[in-house]
Amino acid sequence: MVSAEKTEDILKAIDAKFPGFRSNKRWNCPVFAYDSVDEFSRDAIAENGMHTIYDGGLPIDLHLSVDSGKPLVIFLNARSSERTDSYRLPSFVGFGVVPAAGVSVLRINDPVLYTSRTLRIGWYAGAAGNPLLYSICQIINKVVDFAKPKKIIFVGGSAGGFACLNFSRFFKDSLAVVWNPQTDLLKFSKEEVLEFTSSAFGLTDFEACERILPALTASSMHKHYVGKAMQNYLLYMQNIDDWHVREHCKPFLKDTGRVAEDRLVTKRFDERFFLYAADWGKGHASPPQSFLKNLLKNIISDEVKFSNLFSEGRMDKILSRAEIEV
Repeated sequence: MVSAEKTEDILKAIDAKFPGFRSNKRWNCPVFAYDSVDEFSRDAIAENGMHTIYDGGLPIDLHLSVDSGKPLVIFLNARSSERTDSYRLPSFVGFGVVPAAGVSVLRINDPVLYTSRTLRIGWYAGAAGNPLLYSICQIINKVVDFAKPKKIIFVGGSAGGFACLNFSRFFKDSLAVVWNPQTDLLKFSKEEVLEFTSSAFGLTDFEACERILPALTASSMHKHYVGKAMQNYLLYMQNIDDWHVREHCKPFLKDTGRVAEDRLVTKRFDERFFLYAADWGKGHASPPQSFLKNLLKNIISDEVKFSNLFSEGRMDKILSRAEIEV
């Protein structure tokens, strides 16, 4: 475990580099700091609170709660709703939607947001000199080592959904619960993609992004979810009025060998992939918090292995129960 003195020194160094960016106090919990992912992997212990890893020039902030031997739920952030002068990182989501006991929870702030005072979306896709995909996988592996979870569940919507698709694939038999995810970064708003690539990689031309970004980071999830390449489980929830149906969901289904109806419908495609077509409102609407809370409660408490989660109408029943309980 890192000493209190070293933690204070690391946090002072971060605050000096990112003045006005951060507020540890807003989370009102113990804070622990490490000067590399390797140090976290070596020295971290199962202390509940905020853990900050200063690696690759960017802070990787975690909010951790451990109940050893219970399911581990990992929350990843969607696009930030604001970046005003009063806004402070880190940002953590997923409060109020998982049970208070019987579950370990890891929340991860997107470090890419530290590359700019205005950037609101980074997809956890990393930045120059910061191979975030590998760093976060290493961090999660350490948490898995001391939490010893029965099962691992990644949860996120939109940009957080993309990140869940990206990280879950490295954890065999984990479950990704996503809604309205982007599946290909280059199919998102060109202006916001360029703001991200400019801040993170110095790419300011979209044609250059199309050529170079796939070599810098995993920018599309399509090829990773084809047939036997898919080693995790996926509950893909999509609002039917969302433009993501056209630009992300249907191309993802097509490219992964799953045929979508003209009108998106709920369907179990195979033992690892379940599509839930929802009507949550206009446009890029997210599921109601009460629905998500009930859905996660039912998935967490279900003793059935994920290998049977999508079989024999089980997921249909879980979703129906979550809808009724809203």
